[in-house]
Amino acid sequence: MMPAPSPILIPNSLLLYGEHSFLNDNGEVLPYFYEKLEQYGFKKNIIETDYKFSDYKEASRIMGAFFGDNMKNSILSNKSNIINEYTGIWNRTIALTGRCFYV
Repeated sequence: MMPAPSPILIPNSLLLYGEHSFLNDNGEVLPYFYEKLEQYGFKKNIIETDYKFSDYKEASRIMGAFFGDNMKNSILSNKSNIINEYTGIWNRTIALTGRCFYV
């Protein structure tokens, strides 16, 4: 009897707000990490997880407090109450063997 497949999910919050880019804290692209995931059979899915505020002033206040003055000023100049965000999810299905592994 074949063991049931088990999904592995890797949610990722390293996506840049407002763009389809994978960045670290220094704003550098992290291609190696994502290439390795794909090498090991993980499938990439990107979903939109936008923030929606009642108005652009509220958006600039809240997002600016969290992400800094550049974000705040960008929102104020664009006058947008919707802030684009993208979340990456990598998944792979593996067959369970029934063995127990302890860490």
